[in-house]
Amino acid sequence: FNLTPSSPPPPSPPPSPPPSPPSTPPPSSPSPVVLKTVSAVSSLMVASFEEPVVATIDADLRTSISDATGGGTVTATILLRVVNMYALPEDLSCTDIITAYATATGVAADSVSASCDPALRRSLLAQEVEITTTFSAAEVAAANAFIQIDPISAMSVELGVEPTEIAQTAATVAAIDAEWSVEITDADTADLDTRSIGARVSGAVDEVAIGAGAVAETSEPVDVTPVPPPSSIASVAQSAEVDLDLVDGGLEGVLGVTFGVPPASPPPPRTSA
Repeated sequence: FNLTPSSPPPPSPPPSPPPSPPSTPPPSSPSPVVLKTVSAVSSLMVASFEEPVVATIDADLRTSISDATGGGTVTATILLRVVNMYALPEDLSCTDIITAYATATGVAADSVSASCDPALRRSLLAQEVEITTTFSAAEVAAANAFIQIDPISAMSVELGVEPTEIAQTAATVAAIDAEWSVEITDADTADLDTRSIGARVSGAVDEVAIGAGAVAETSEPVDVTPVPPPSSIASVAQSAEVDLDLVDGGLEGVLGVTFGVPPASPPPPRTSA
C-alpha cells in the first residue's frame, strides 16, 4: 500500500487586537469671564448710502471696537438715518408735521421722528424742526433714494399751508449709526472708567471713518454691566453644597459661618394651684 502522509493542519490565525478605548475629547477651555459691559452709539456721516460701503463699515466698526477694548465681544445694530431741518409755521403741531412728512415722502410714520423744540424757533412766526427718518441696514437702496427727495410741495398740501411757508434750512445729513455694546473680558481694560474706554473706542471709530471718507461721532459710553441679585440666607440654606446643622443654638455649616439664632427660652416653671 502507498500511504501518503497527511498534511499538517493550517496555523491558527493570530488573535485580534483588543478594541481601542474610546477617545476622550480634550476638555473645553472655560469661557472668559465678562468683567464689564458698556454701550454707546457711533455715527458716521456719509455722502450717500451704498451697499458695499455700509457692509464694510459695519464689519470694520465691530473689529475696531473689539480691538480697542482688549478683544471684547461686540454686538451692534446698524441703522441708516436721514436728517433734514425745516422752518415751518409756528402753529403746526409736531404730530401733524410728522404725519405730513411721512405721507409726502411715502415712508411709514413710525420711521419718522421730529424735534419741535421751541428754542429752535427762528422768529415769532416760524419754528425750526429737525426731522429724522430711520431705515434698517437692509434698506440701503430705499435710504439712498430718500436723500434725493424734496417733500416741500407735498408737505404743504398735507399741512394746508403755502409752499413758501416751508423752507429747508440746512443740508441733508446721511448717517450710518451703530448702536453697539461690548462685553469686556480683558482685566486691564475693565479697570478703566467709561470715559477712558470711550476715548479708546472713539479713536478706533475715527480711523474707520477716515478710511470710508466719513466724519464720525461717538456718544459717551454707558456702563450697562448686569448687577447680580443679592444673595440671601434662604438661597444659601437651600443650596445642595451647604449642609447646615443646629449647633449650640446656632446654624453652623461646612463653610464655618454661624447664623446667630438664639436658643429657645426654657418654658416657665409650673406653679401649684
